[in-house]
Amino acid sequence: MSGPPDKSPDRTAPPEVVGLAELRTQARAVRDFGQADRLRDEVHSLGWELTDTPDGYVLTVLPAYPVAASLTDLPDLSADPPTRACSAGLLVEGWPQDVRRCVEALLAHGPADLVIVGLDIGNVDGAGDVLHELAVAHPGRVEAWHLGNGPDQVGWGPARTALLRLDPARVHLVLDPSTVLTGDAITPLLDDLARLPDAVAVGWRGAQVDVADGWRSVVDTGPGEVDVLLSYLFAVDRAAGLAAPPHPKARFYRNADLEWSLALRESGGRLYVVEGELPCHQERHRGYHDSDPAYRDKESRRTYDRLLARFRGRTDLLSPRRDRVVDPAPVPAPSGPAPVRLAELTTLRLGGPARAVLAPLTEAELVATVLDLDRSGRPLLLVGGGSNLVVADDGFDGTVVRLLTRGVSDVVGASGGGGCVLPTVEVTAAAGEPWDELVLRTVEAGLAGLEALSGIPGLVGATPIQNVGAYGQEVAQTVVRLRALDRDAGEVRTLSAAECGFGYRSSAFRGDDRLVVLEVTFGLRRSDESSPVRYAELAASLGLPVGTTAPLADVRAAVLRLRRAKGMVVDPLDPDSVSAGSFFTNPVLSPEAAAALPEQAPRYPAADGRTKTSAAWLIEQAGFAKGYGTGRVRISTKHSLALTTAEGATTSDLLALAREIRSGVLARFGIELTAEPVLVGCSL
Repeated sequence: MSGPPDKSPDRTAPPEVVGLAELRTQARAVRDFGQADRLRDEVHSLGWELTDTPDGYVLTVLPAYPVAASLTDLPDLSADPPTRACSAGLLVEGWPQDVRRCVEALLAHGPADLVIVGLDIGNVDGAGDVLHELAVAHPGRVEAWHLGNGPDQVGWGPARTALLRLDPARVHLVLDPSTVLTGDAITPLLDDLARLPDAVAVGWRGAQVDVADGWRSVVDTGPGEVDVLLSYLFAVDRAAGLAAPPHPKARFYRNADLEWSLALRESGGRLYVVEGELPCHQERHRGYHDSDPAYRDKESRRTYDRLLARFRGRTDLLSPRRDRVVDPAPVPAPSGPAPVRLAELTTLRLGGPARAVLAPLTEAELVATVLDLDRSGRPLLLVGGGSNLVVADDGFDGTVVRLLTRGVSDVVGASGGGGCVLPTVEVTAAAGEPWDELVLRTVEAGLAGLEALSGIPGLVGATPIQNVGAYGQEVAQTVVRLRALDRDAGEVRTLSAAECGFGYRSSAFRGDDRLVVLEVTFGLRRSDESSPVRYAELAASLGLPVGTTAPLADVRAAVLRLRRAKGMVVDPLDPDSVSAGSFFTNPVLSPEAAAALPEQAPRYPAADGRTKTSAAWLIEQAGFAKGYGTGRVRISTKHSLALTTAEGATTSDLLALAREIRSGVLARFGIELTAEPVLVGCSL
């Protein structure tokens, strides 16, 4: 919609800038998004920021310092080795006087080599200007990064993750601007972090979950090991923080630090409160006292509900300092316990409530749980990483059982005659192991066969079900056997690879929940070199001819780069990664159907004389460009096969877009696309 530009607080935009803005509005109206982006960049080069609004657009003068348009435009140093010992990460969301006081106290009382990394969110009340001024005044000690979006658009969790990625330090200090040092409060935290067993974070204040009231509160228990740390001030091992980052939907800090703490413990780390008093104090906590009470309470409650859905009853995560840990049956609230929304367990962040969620931690508990539910006749839904699920808005009227079993066998080669080690190595992983962690482990161990499957979300147990594949590799190429619970027979069976019935993105398990995968054994090749790279795009990224090999680590790094560029690596800072990966499979066509394709259509040989073509190409040629969609659901701006969701989206919205795309491709090419994710309580 066209409309007159707003005036900036400093001056009215010149006619040249206004003219470009009007042309951009016209380009957007005819869906020429490429031209619209070029015009926006031209406006930017003239010193103005152009922001779309429901009534047109707003033009504002750009500040004197660089401002990133989104969190994904900030540098990502997460893969770089540490270059300094410790940095303090400071979120700047307003209250400039608090920012100045906090930074100056850190400079005066922190270690001499401490670097302060500040992330300004929207320059509220000029707080970003103050951060910039401090960075200019203290080069090398204060780093200022600025984001154009304000706090109403950027949540605490994604912003904290961005700070972790901006900071090339071994230890990252989390603190609030209301915390003021009066002496060196940082060195004791660093000392304890290095000294205490398995410590991943040490803080000023912490607490333990109160299991007696059904996990609905936490209790301050003083120094020692704790369940949760509070974000007023704590030091976290940056690698551990990046491996288990704050939840991407945590918008307000309150309870989000508790949720992050439990995620750190779930990943295997331990949390401590430092012994003795620290030389620091807290001024008025404006983030709590001076925020909108309705917003504060709503977001705090939403975060705690999500925390309960994920962690309630996980007494294995709690600190062992208790005399004993007892987790009684949840104490119902007066109105009954809140239902668990499956949106919290899926990468699409969609899905209504489940009647109950169970989280068995061992294989024996998992088998017993499934068989008990089957005997009772109650509906059952198994959920792993949730990266391939589309759940109805009405949810699931039954019990969800989460796959949380962990364990990977030692990497041992089979011995041949004369004591030599054969090149094939078997690696067995439990169904609940995160897939990409297993891939990384095999790459680091010098085992080839899974490296091109890096970055795929989800758990090990899901990979054989849909015969996960990417960049020329499929798990079918390396699966030796697997163990599965046969729900009909009530027993655990071992199946060979041949019995798995692998096909293109399919297996004997897909579409039939009789067998529950418990563990998978892969046969890998001991080598520092990858399997031959058969996929042209990957080979080009590595600068190699198709069919040659490369170091395993190089192949993994290249695959991750390619997947990130397509939004296909789950990333809390990338809205394009809020998806279920490829929503449609590539069609495999009969010779007659393949012959009817346009000459320029991609063609790849498939089994039985058939031809595989590109679903992404069909979608784009049918008129659905990257970014297509309105409001809360759209095609990814990075990959035509991914459908993404934003806050407020529903499963109905997503399926409506999917049906529109499927109908458009059918009308244009006579080919009906097939959904790749599993649909629960809904249909396409």
